Amino acid sequence: MPEQAYIDHDSPPSVETVSEVREFQVSGNVILVTSHRDISGSDWGADKPADQFQIIETTTGSVRSFTSITELGSGAADFGIALHLQTAQDALSTSAARARPGWLFIFVLLNMPRNRYS
Repeated sequence: MPEQAYIDHDSPPSVETVSEVREFQVSGNVILVTSHRDISGSDWGADKPADQFQIIETTTGSVRSFTSITELGSGAADFGIALHLQTAQDALSTSAARARPGWLFIFVLLNMPRNRYS
């Protein structure tokens, strides 16, 4: 369920986990992310629009929050980053597509002619 994708951390403990990631972009030591914040625990799902916009600096653990996608783009520009976000769903689909050649190999292996002299 890509709508439940999240970004977690090991340290520092003051940085909270980003849950319900909608879109993200990784550029060097910076992660740009949009997410939906579900405070109640009952308001989640793919149909909920992003309402959190953040830049996470992985080297320091600092998080900058913005109120809109436009502000996030301006914040990214401060780092010299052009905003090209990818949805969590697209990242999952791309990852699965790259794994398919392994499945093709199994198909070829199972359909190879058997040695008649075994």
